[in-house]
Parts: sequence; C-alpha cells; structure tokens
Amino acid sequence: MTLSLPTPLAEQSSAIAKKTSVSYPDLVMNAIVASHEVLRDLIAAANAEASSDGLFVRTRRQSAGPRSTKSFRMRRDNLEVIDQLVQDVEAESRSQLCRVAMEHYFKNGTK
Repeated sequence: MTLSLPTPLAEQSSAIAKKTSVSYPDLVMNAIVASHEVLRDLIAAANAEASSDGLFVRTRRQSAGPRSTKSFRMRRDNLEVIDQLVQDVEAESRSQLCRVAMEHYFKNGTK
C-alpha cells in the first residue's frame, strides 16, 4: 500500500511508529480504529471545500506543502477493509482516509 501524505505528517507518523515500536501498518490501522466513530465527519470536513460547476467537482485546496509517499505491506484482508471504508465514508482515496485518521489520532493522543 502506498499513501501520499503531507511531509510533516509522514515524518511524524514514522517517528511515532519507531518510538512506540509499532509497525507502520499497525499504526495506520490503530489510527483508523481510534477515529472510526468520527471518520465520516472528518472526511466530510475535509471535503467541505468541494463544489460542483455542474460538470466537474472542484476542490479549493489549502496550500498542501510538500508531500511524501509511504509504502508498506499490508494483509490483503485489511486492505479490503480500508477500501470498503473509503467507499463507506466517501473518502477521495486511501490516502485521504488514512491522513484524516492519523491527524485525528495524533491530535487526540495515540494509545
């Protein structure tokens, strides 16, 4: 699985994974589990800047800054769960789903 994340978040997540001796896939899954109850609201807030001109949906993006990719292996069944969540909460992508989940998780304290 490959995620495109803001560089500061990618660096923070790598540091937390190393500090807590948690694998990166487990860190991502922990973040999703911790934010599962509010994930739909988090995605809706992230998508609030989208508007349609009748043909295309356009998103006014904040200055995203530099981005980094994080690639890691994940069990197929766990990846299928993430893909289903992307559809269920109407996320734009796996990256968006994981980004908002990790931001929420780190903001509210990792466990």
